[in-house]
Amino acid sequence: MNMNINISPATLNDWNQVNQLQLQSQLDLNQTSNPTYRSEMEQKGFLLGEYSFQEYQSHIKDIFLLAKIEQKLVGYIRISHQMEFRDNQQKKWVNDQEKIEYYHPPHAEIGAIVISTKFSGQGIATMLLSKAIEKLQPEHSSLYSIIAIAPILNKPSLQFHQKNNFKKVSSGSPSQLFGFLNYQSELLKLRLVT
Repeated sequence: MNMNINISPATLNDWNQVNQLQLQSQLDLNQTSNPTYRSEMEQKGFLLGEYSFQEYQSHIKDIFLLAKIEQKLVGYIRISHQMEFRDNQQKKWVNDQEKIEYYHPPHAEIGAIVISTKFSGQGIATMLLSKAIEKLQPEHSSLYSIIAIAPILNKPSLQFHQKNNFKKVSSGSPSQLFGFLNYQSELLKLRLVT
């Protein structure tokens, strides 16, 4: 499929489309006990947590890139400079050096990558990631991303990150987060400079 994809920074005027795509991708916690729904979300991918206009206003000051086809939003990537993988004794790091590097920036984290299911598997997420990396280099040494692995594995996200050379640097023990009693995640890292 030949698509003319336009990548541009998000603006306040894009909120309605961003919110619509966010809501379509958001995991419905009330459905997670349904095995069919869980299986579908593991295959499709999902976002956790709600997203407000106030958060959006704050995030567009950082790197927030949109992919549009004929002015219709088909995906986005949001990069944060905040550390979302909080330190506690429940984390298992692959080695001490990775822990030290994470807690001593400069680096950034992927806050979200969302692609419309109609356009998934067509390289749009990779295009967005490449543009975001261009904006991060050379000031940032690494790009991190947090992937949900339990109670529902976000398979498409994990596969995307692995395909783009992200490596696991830490995993969290089960905790109460996002409405789950046994939420678990992994922290993945892409080294941007050597």
